[in-house]
Amino acid sequence: MISEHADPVARPGSKEVGGQNVYVRDLARELGRQGWKVDVFTRWDNRTKKQVIKFAKNCRVIRIRSGPRQYIPRDHLFEYLPEFVDNIVAFKTESKLTYKIIHAHYWMSGWSALKLGQLWNIPVITTYHSLGYVRYHTLKLHKEQSLNSEFFKFRVRWEKELGKQGTILSTSPFEKKDLVKYYATDPVQIEVVPAGINLAMFYPIRLHLARKKIEIPLDAHLVLYVGRLEWRKGIGTLLYAIPKMLDDSPELKKTLKVVIVGRYSSGFERDEYKRLRAIARHLGIERYIIFVGSKDRSEVKYYYSAANVCVVPSYYEPFGLVPLEAFACGCPVVASKVGGLQFTVQDKYLGRLVRPRDPDALSNAIREVLDSNDKYRHDVRRYSKLELVKKFSWQSVASQVSGCYTKLIKKKKFG
Repeated sequence: MISEHADPVARPGSKEVGGQNVYVRDLARELGRQGWKVDVFTRWDNRTKKQVIKFAKNCRVIRIRSGPRQYIPRDHLFEYLPEFVDNIVAFKTESKLTYKIIHAHYWMSGWSALKLGQLWNIPVITTYHSLGYVRYHTLKLHKEQSLNSEFFKFRVRWEKELGKQGTILSTSPFEKKDLVKYYATDPVQIEVVPAGINLAMFYPIRLHLARKKIEIPLDAHLVLYVGRLEWRKGIGTLLYAIPKMLDDSPELKKTLKVVIVGRYSSGFERDEYKRLRAIARHLGIERYIIFVGSKDRSEVKYYYSAANVCVVPSYYEPFGLVPLEAFACGCPVVASKVGGLQFTVQDKYLGRLVRPRDPDALSNAIREVLDSNDKYRHDVRRYSKLELVKKFSWQSVASQVSGCYTKLIKKKKFG
């Protein structure tokens, strides 16, 4: 595997640690259990980190020199990819390794994988984790000011090339539809396998125990957000929805708690935290908002289990692991009707889907789930017992990925 900017064993809460890190680590771990030997190549971004670490049965992360050994934002990494590829080749040669397939994660990893696949004459499969075309045009629609159009054009050109030269592993049928529509990818080149959920880590905890653990009153109406503090995640929309919620349901003024789990200790996240705090002050809702910072993933289940509803108000979300984690803990979800969220959140059954960046629609959906909380929580618990394991357990997902690998290897071998 290649995951150039997302180290699968990076410390939770560190820069740019998100869904891709989790996906790569958990997929590799389960593939290792199923008999594959997996090396994950990532960029060596810190001098204090060891180069090679075994992190699960049959699984290693191998950090490769590529530019200075320090954090570099992922959108600035492309110039270092030739060095990255050369040093992967050198490591393989020195270690006398043989690989049968390359699974790349993100488009820059895909660029590297194509070079290596051609050199080693082995098949390449790529999971994008986000599509440049969709991301750019979605954020442009919502008037994001920091977009670099020339960079996105360059990125989209290479993403299209990946679909021509290798196989794409898409995490939802909605992403597959976008690949065909915007990238003219041949549907034959696309395999759809969802992301997975670690059911050993995420499971329901009794409400009173979960609330005691996170120090939230038992009678509170708890609205939860889990994720990065980033503009495109739509936390601002959630804040703007709160005054309408309070006007429409005055009883919430005594019981509403909005808990935001996400790191805000450095960089752009600190700036977003300050912006969100300013919005809360402007709206007069500061007393309802609780920023708890980054939490270890083993702790997050207490927040999901304690919440009446988890809100995912993103403007763009390729897949989104948060709804699956919430469902596994018995918590319904209100999410934006975008990307992979349309695949995981079944509207009016597991929660509600709403237009992105629409505070009124978000407010109405949250109130509906709060008003019918027993019904939604019952449906979510039933779904998690009957369907979640079949569709989204890592054992199921890795078995499907393993089948894709085997098919591609045989195809390459027998032409």
